[in-house]
Amino acid sequence: MSLSKVAICSLVAMALCGPAATARAEDKSPVEGFHPIVVAGADPTRTPPTVDKTRLGTTRANFRTNYFQEASPLRLERKVTFAGKAAPLIFFWLGVAMALACTAGMAKPILQKKKVHGLLLGKPRAFSPITVLIMLLLFSSIFIAVGALLGRGHTRPMVFDSSQRWFWKGSDLADAQAKNSDDDLWAVPFENIYGVQIIRGRSSGDKSYWYYELNLVCWDGRRIGLSSHSNGKSTLNDAQQISRFLSAPTLTP
Repeated sequence: MSLSKVAICSLVAMALCGPAATARAEDKSPVEGFHPIVVAGADPTRTPPTVDKTRLGTTRANFRTNYFQEASPLRLERKVTFAGKAAPLIFFWLGVAMALACTAGMAKPILQKKKVHGLLLGKPRAFSPITVLIMLLLFSSIFIAVGALLGRGHTRPMVFDSSQRWFWKGSDLADAQAKNSDDDLWAVPFENIYGVQIIRGRSSGDKSYWYYELNLVCWDGRRIGLSSHSNGKSTLNDAQQISRFLSAPTLTP
């Protein structure tokens, strides 16, 4: 059994994943007139914080993954787009399918203790089937990990609730408060929020694109990532909507 035949599942998966991984960015150039309106000023009696203008590091995508929507007059929630839901599932299940296919393909060589033949640095080599299977499973795990990372970053609920005057990540305020730490804020009361920040940057690589990161800025200077994707107009709309909801300023690039 040749190594090339064993790796067919990997090649097919990469071909299927191509459209998702190289999808056209929705907004590859800066949005013209990217100057959000300051709908309200911060508390003039308090000293404004020193705001970090570097990228926070929120999971980024070259398509719109999230948007904020008013669930009620007292509640603003982060919603997930169809692409934001589909991309993690595609990567995750492709990884699982690759792992299963590779395991099935290598079962016979392993049971018969046959070497798997292939090329290494242009020269024919014979490989242990267990070694080949481990390498293929590691390759499959990359897809699974990417799916899990995208799912964690893009599908987690976020809520602004003016009846409780709290913002939190996750489905429950009490759980979010319990997860709070100095380095990772999960919940913050409205009075601790200074404003909404937009950061614009460009990804690296041959297929680079403009991305727009949306963050909450607290009065103590700490920030909370809300979204990061290539749709600048959607990010601008979200920033203005949150600013109006909180009566807080929008901080532009």
